[in-house]
Amino acid sequence: MNHHPWRRVGGTWGVVLVLLAVLPAGAQHLPARGTASTFEAATWNINWFGSPANGPSDEEQQLRNVARVIRESEIDLWAVQEIDDAAHFQRLLDELGAEWAGEISRTGSNFKLGFVYRRDVIFVRQKSAILTSHAADFAGRPPLQIEADVMLPADTLQVVFINLHMKAFGDDRSYDQRVAGARLLKEHVDIHLTHRAVVILGDFNDELGSSISNGRPSPYQELLEASDEYAFLSWTLDVRDARTFCATSTCSAGSTFDHILVTNEIVDAYDVASAETYAEVLGIVEGYTTTTSDHLPVYARFGTGSSTGYERRSGRTSPSLTVYPNPFVASTAIEYEMNVPGPAGLTLYDVMGRVVRRHVDPYRATGMHRFRVDGSGLAAGVYMAQVDAPGGRLTARVVRIH
Repeated sequence: MNHHPWRRVGGTWGVVLVLLAVLPAGAQHLPARGTASTFEAATWNINWFGSPANGPSDEEQQLRNVARVIRESEIDLWAVQEIDDAAHFQRLLDELGAEWAGEISRTGSNFKLGFVYRRDVIFVRQKSAILTSHAADFAGRPPLQIEADVMLPADTLQVVFINLHMKAFGDDRSYDQRVAGARLLKEHVDIHLTHRAVVILGDFNDELGSSISNGRPSPYQELLEASDEYAFLSWTLDVRDARTFCATSTCSAGSTFDHILVTNEIVDAYDVASAETYAEVLGIVEGYTTTTSDHLPVYARFGTGSSTGYERRSGRTSPSLTVYPNPFVASTAIEYEMNVPGPAGLTLYDVMGRVVRRHVDPYRATGMHRFRVDGSGLAAGVYMAQVDAPGGRLTARVVRIH
C-alpha cells in the first residue's frame, strides 16, 4: 500500500536515487514493494527472535531492524517463524504502531509462529493452530492458520493463510518428518478447505527440485505433482537457486528454503513473476545476517487477476455491493443486489473485530436494496461492512472521517 509519500515525488525521483546512492548502508530507505491496488504477503524466518542466548546478540537492534523491514517494505501481511519469546513479539507490534496487528501461536514446545499485518488491509476472522495431534511431524510447532478478509480498493478477497515451519536438517528422520508434514498439510487443505483460496507461507527447510537429504526427491513432491490444485509461487526462485537461507554473510551460499504455496482458487489473482526474495536487505540493513536474520524474506503480490471476483472464490453467484459515499462524514449507503429472496443482514466491525452496528431484515425480495449507516457515535477510522444474504457474503472497507 502507498503509505510513504516520498514514493510519489514525480520529477524529484532522480534526485532521490542519487541521494540513496551516496547514503551509507543502514541510512538508505528500503524499496517499497506494496501498491495501492494489490496486497502483498511475505514469509520470513527471523532467527531466534527474542532469544538472548541464540541468534543475533543484540535483541533490541534485531527488533528495530525487523520492524524497519516490515514497515518500509509496505508488504501487507507477514508470516514470521522462529519466534522464541511471545513478549518480544508483542514488543514488535508495539514498535510498529497502531496501524499493525498480529497473531501468534500458543501451542508447541519449540519456536512460535506469527502473523503481522496491516489493520486497514487484513481483517482476521478466525485463528487456530492446525494438525496439533501431529505436532511431532512439524518439529513440535504445528502450523498456524488464520481466515481473513483482504480488503482491496475495488474488491475483498476471502483468504485462508497458513504459516508453517517444517523440520530442519538433512538426516533421514528429519526428511521423513517433512514428507509426513507435507502430506498432512495437503490432506488438511483438501478436506477442510475445499474450494477456498489458501496461501501457505513458511520456512519449508528444504528445496523443491530435489531434497537436501542425500539427493532424494523433494519432500513436497506430492504437492508439486498436484499442479491442478496447487502452485508453488516460489518455484522460480528454486530453479534459479535464489538463496533464501544464507550460509554466508553475503548469502553467496545457502539454500532455497522459504516458499509460498497457493491453491488454484487464488492462483489467477497472483501477479505473475512477482514472487521474489527481498534481497535488498543485505545491502541496506547494516550487518543483516548477524544483526537481523540468516533468512531473506520472500514475498508475492496478489489482487490483479481474475480470481479477485467473489464468484470465483465462492463458486456461487453473489449480490453486488457498493458503498457511497466512502469515505463518509455523517452517513453512508451500502447497496447490494438480492439474486435470491430471503433475509439480509448488515454487520459493521471496527479494526479490533468488535461489532459496532448490526441490522437484520427478515425478508427482502430480489433486486437492489440499501442499508444506511449512521455515523453518529462512530469514531473516525476504518471499518469493515459485512452483508449476509442468501446468495453469499460480501465485505467492504468503509472509512469515516471527521
